Amino acid sequence: MGGEEFFIFFAHQHCEIAKEITDRLITAIANMDVSDLDPNLNHVTISIGVEKGNVGKHNFEFLSESTDKYLYLAKTSGKNKAIYGFTVASSF
Repeated sequence: MGGEEFFIFFAHQHCEIAKEITDRLITAIANMDVSDLDPNLNHVTISIGVEKGNVGKHNFEFLSESTDKYLYLAKTSGKNKAIYGFTVASSF
């Protein structure tokens, strides 16, 4: 079964906050009981690509391409993980 892809923008947030949120998402989704939705489905997983930057007319293309690259890396290197395009000590 395939998955959906979407973007979440954290306006004016520090990288530490973005990491905390993505960590909580991964944990929450890994712990979800989805057997009531589909008896053949044991669990769902999430892969997240995260990039930092200012959203603007010229930056959107960079952010979307870069985030997609990190998402692909997360998908191909395991399940329930996030790949970041920054170090946590940096800020948005």
